[in-house]
Amino acid sequence: MRRRFLLGALSGGTVAGLAGCSDSEPTGIDVLDTELTDVGDGAATMRARVENHGERANVEVAVALAWADGETFETYSDVIGLAAGERRWVDVPIRHYGDAGGEYEHRVSAAVTSRPLARFDYEPATVAVGDLIRFDAGASRVVEGAIAAFDWTIGDAYEVGPEVQYRLGDADAEGVTAELRVTDTQGAFDTARRRVEPVE
Repeated sequence: MRRRFLLGALSGGTVAGLAGCSDSEPTGIDVLDTELTDVGDGAATMRARVENHGERANVEVAVALAWADGETFETYSDVIGLAAGERRWVDVPIRHYGDAGGEYEHRVSAAVTSRPLARFDYEPATVAVGDLIRFDAGASRVVEGAIAAFDWTIGDAYEVGPEVQYRLGDADAEGVTAELRVTDTQGAFDTARRRVEPVE
């Protein structure tokens, strides 16, 4: 079970979170500090300082963007190898909404993992109703084994494969959520979620 607790408020109505365990017993992975840096036009980097108190392990550092009511609307992560006793800053590129995004929180967590890492991008970066969007899961990778399946849920549509396309319809005028589930040959899986909002 993943645990989180809040560190404090950041500028722009955001909050940083902190966690030290994931889908099993506590594993001695701590998030010591976080920094939101490189804030630009729609992009930023969440820096997390993590420490491994246990044996060498693959560690997932995850950043969830969540509304004040707790609902997560986007997720980002990276997986690194940490030696026993190692302490390191990890940079996770994320999307930044600024004042236009409303009030949301950054929830940062770190945990030992053997799961694959689900990552995807889409283009064009700016879309309108009627546009065809290309989603690419090429940045996904595995810790053990190989990737066995890419499963996408985009709005009410379901697609499979490392690259898929979706055309924004009138029903998507307020935006659509894209979720990728990556499953490896060991049966482990990870998900990534992004919100796509068309411009008027």
